[in-house]
Amino acid sequence: GRFKGRRLPSPRSDDVRPTTDRVREAVFSSIGPLVHDAHVLELFAGTGAFGFEAMSRGAHSVVFVEKDRTTAGVLAQTARALNVGKDVVILNRPARQAVSWLAGQGRKFHIIFLDPPYGEDRVRRLLHDPDFLSLVAAHGVVITEQDANIHDSTYPGQLCKKFERRYGGTLIEMLYSVPEDG
Repeated sequence: GRFKGRRLPSPRSDDVRPTTDRVREAVFSSIGPLVHDAHVLELFAGTGAFGFEAMSRGAHSVVFVEKDRTTAGVLAQTARALNVGKDVVILNRPARQAVSWLAGQGRKFHIIFLDPPYGEDRVRRLLHDPDFLSLVAAHGVVITEQDANIHDSTYPGQLCKKFERRYGGTLIEMLYSVPEDG
């Protein structure tokens, strides 16, 4: 992408676990042209690696959700440094609260990245949340990164798993929205 070779600053925190370059490359190779002109949501943003990679590959806009104030500040600095501030929104609030607010706004996203802190199963709770599901655009994709040891393979009817890959203790899944007519 256009930011190739740029290193993302990472706040000093045990809660931020940047996604490896290998995993990010595999994800973006899999979704390919879906990124172009996409509206992207990155929950539990941390360094914003997925969202900034999406911008680098032609996404239209990114909404980052990060509850930690310091980490959200680093995201804002990165957006300014990459000159994408006008195409980026940073919501400094907990993910569930942001999901509810975005759903109330009627927002839709073509690509949603979920990479919560390991050790809890926030992914499953969000995947079954009606507000969250309302954010997934028609033909959209939800990409999850989670602890492979906590994996639960139940999905709501409107999402269909198309891809799963393990990288050590990390599990990546891609879930595509299922059209209402089947």
